[in-house]
Amino acid sequence: MNDVLVRYWAAAKSAAGLPEETFAHEPDLAALLDAVRARHGEDGRLAEVLARCSYLVDEVSPGRRAPAEVAVPEGAVVDVLPPFAGGSSAGDNEHSAGGSSAGDKEHSAGGSSAGDKEHSAAGSSAGDKEHSAGGSSGAGIPTRPVGFRST
Repeated sequence: MNDVLVRYWAAAKSAAGLPEETFAHEPDLAALLDAVRARHGEDGRLAEVLARCSYLVDEVSPGRRAPAEVAVPEGAVVDVLPPFAGGSSAGDNEHSAGGSSAGDKEHSAGGSSAGDKEHSAAGSSAGDKEHSAGGSSGAGIPTRPVGFRST
């Protein structure tokens, strides 16, 4: 498989209109991001969000390296992570990046919730932690942060 899977989180997911998509292999992160912008429009909302995002390539942070210096292996998974912030809400957190909520956290990147955390990147939950990157499970067992090691 030569394609690269790009997974969008929180505001990037909302701007892209889908949770993930595949792209033809590009040699580096800059070229891949150019392909993403070309597919979604150079002046669109996703291009605006991408300018503020950090990225993981196969769960590894490129740190402060320029995107052109970050190799993207064939078949890689690239996570697009908007800036995360805290907050609190009792309603729908579709565009939330953190906080605590009794509402839907499908697109949230942090906080704590008794709801579904399928696409959460941090926090604690009694719900599903399939794509969670940190926090603790409902059983009180800490989960290992995913993708926060740097090269």
